[in-house]
Amino acid sequence: MIKTMCRFDDDIEFKNKYNDLLIIERPVKKFKNYKRKKTIKVKAIRWFVNGDHPNDGPSNKEGKVVRYYKNPDIPGSSICDICGNPMYRHGWIDFDDCGRIVCPGDYVVTGYLSRETFPMAKELFEENFEEEIE
Repeated sequence: MIKTMCRFDDDIEFKNKYNDLLIIERPVKKFKNYKRKKTIKVKAIRWFVNGDHPNDGPSNKEGKVVRYYKNPDIPGSSICDICGNPMYRHGWIDFDDCGRIVCPGDYVVTGYLSRETFPMAKELFEENFEEEIE
């Protein structure tokens, strides 16, 4: 119970034997933990190889949006823990201060208003987004 001195319809009053008002308690209202995701509009392209994104340019060069994945500490022949493909098949998107790895089959999502571009796993994307019917 939350103790308060404000009076509301569902308050509980406690009085002593002299009928003096001592404490008013308000029952705590319980809220469900469910939240609804705000509806947002995004552009999404499924990415498999360099050149799949329409703003990347020709497929024989490094893309402007999804770049080649390069990391001096991780050899290109090593296997990705997430998708099981060799790292040389992956892409890279500059995002915030660092960047994000794009696995083959991920969606490359661009916010409709914010214009930020980021990768999203196929399963997560299909769980949260659907085709817009015009």
